[in-house]
Amino acid sequence: MNDHNEHRLKALSSQVSALKGVTIDIYNRASDYSRIDQASEGFAGLRVSVSNVAGRFARVVRTAGKRSILYMVLIIVSVVLLGYYSLKRYL
Repeated sequence: MNDHNEHRLKALSSQVSALKGVTIDIYNRASDYSRIDQASEGFAGLRVSVSNVAGRFARVVRTAGKRSILYMVLIIVSVVLLGYYSLKRYL
C-alpha cells in the first residue's frame, strides 16, 4: 500500500512539474505578444507622424518658395537621421 502511494505521489509530482513548465511557457509567450503589441502601437504612431509630416511638406511645397522647401527637407532628413540613430543606440 505504501509503495502504491509513493508511486502515485511521484506520478502526481511529475504531472505538477509538467503543468508548471506549461504555465511558464504560456507566461513567456504572453509577454512576447505584449511586446509585439507595444511595437505595433509604436509603429502605428510613427505611421501617423510620418503621414502628418508628409501632409505638411506637401502643403509647404504648394504654398512656399524654394528656400522654405529646402529648409523643410533639411528638417525632415535631420529628424529621420536623429530617430534612426536614437533607435539604433537603444536597440
